[in-house]
Amino acid sequence: MGNHNQQGHVHEGEPYPYDLPHNPASQALRDEAAHYMELAGRFTDWLFDHTDHPIDLLAGDPDAIQEATLRERLIADQANTYQSLARQRLASARRDEWRTIYGTEPYEWPHCQQCHKDAAQARHQY
Repeated sequence: MGNHNQQGHVHEGEPYPYDLPHNPASQALRDEAAHYMELAGRFTDWLFDHTDHPIDLLAGDPDAIQEATLRERLIADQANTYQSLARQRLASARRDEWRTIYGTEPYEWPHCQQCHKDAAQARHQY
């Protein structure tokens, strides 16, 4: 019997997410992502402590950007940059873990290709 993956699907022979083999390369990427998230958090905390509309500024709202000082805009850009770097490192770690287990990219699996095909067809219907 297969296990549930993080999206709730069940695939035969798929390991449970917590049973992944140790992978030093992906762990290094996860550690780097954690570091970037910590840095992003520091910049975000500063914005919440020193600006009137930190969420709008982080989201790139044109009015918030125009009202912000140069320092506030630079800090928001740094927070967003570190968050983006963290997401990239986590995505790389996940791909590396899949490659370690299955020897292929997840999107190369037949059932994943079908999901991508179904999603593309659903988008074109509207």
